[in-house]
Amino acid sequence: MLVGKSITIDNHVNAFSTMHGRAIVVRMCNLEALKNIYVILNDICPGLGKVRYLGGLDMLISFEDSETAASILEEAKLVNDRFSMISLWEGQSLGFERLAWLKVQGIPLHLLTKDVINVVGGMFGKVVHKANRSEDDADLLFEYVGVLVGDGKKVSEEIILNWNNWKFRVWIMEELDDWVPDFYEVKHVEEDTSLADDVDNAADDVDETEDANDEQMPEFQPVNPAGDEDNVISNVVPINLESNNCINDDNNECQSTPMIDRNLNSDVSIKDFVPAVNFDFDLLNADDNVGAPVSNVADPVHLILAVMKV
Repeated sequence: MLVGKSITIDNHVNAFSTMHGRAIVVRMCNLEALKNIYVILNDICPGLGKVRYLGGLDMLISFEDSETAASILEEAKLVNDRFSMISLWEGQSLGFERLAWLKVQGIPLHLLTKDVINVVGGMFGKVVHKANRSEDDADLLFEYVGVLVGDGKKVSEEIILNWNNWKFRVWIMEELDDWVPDFYEVKHVEEDTSLADDVDNAADDVDETEDANDEQMPEFQPVNPAGDEDNVISNVVPINLESNNCINDDNNECQSTPMIDRNLNSDVSIKDFVPAVNFDFDLLNADDNVGAPVSNVADPVHLILAVMKV
């Protein structure tokens, strides 16, 4: 008999009534089958069914219409190694059940076997995830087991182990966080193949782009082809020293062609400067280029500076 505070609910309350006849309630055989529900559904009805976790090993799977739900119900009954119970959802009452992860510690080392741990966990519910203790484990302080419990109270107990007239205390404490199943995803071979195709296509696009860039790149032509020593292009623009054979005096209007050189000092007025054609250029080379190699061609810059001195 239930005792404690009570609340009376209206008889007309009927939650999830829109799913009556088009959903099924299933209980999986074990925890591994629970995690594989999407994989199992994909084998029975690919792309169909919306899964809702109810607690413990129970789930509600809904479909678009009642015909599909009835068909899947019959198919699921054939997979008896995955489902321990399956029925059509019609608003029936379902019992409460949840999965609790129990931390077992205090078992002496000479009794610390998987069977002993499972027996301890089985005192609080049905063991659905057995202990996995091994001699190779680095931490032997405690071990976990998963059990199904029928109430919402957190487990926190102390029990006594009896062995060979010895008594040992063992503590069992439930993890505080509520457990939510981590369902396995369905992997499609077609998706993996398409992914590989996308990678190959991307690589092909890169190759085509590089080829297109190579075709658009103009061919480099050297300025001075090898072996053509007579066709050397210089970045120095020669100054035109050609004169009109006129003597620059006050009575003669004839003048020589002005020379323009951007390398001269900006303070010098180039437009009013007229060099004399009878200047002694040999004397200029003798005074300003002592010790320098003798050349038959006068340096245009020196010519201009020398004429300005005159």
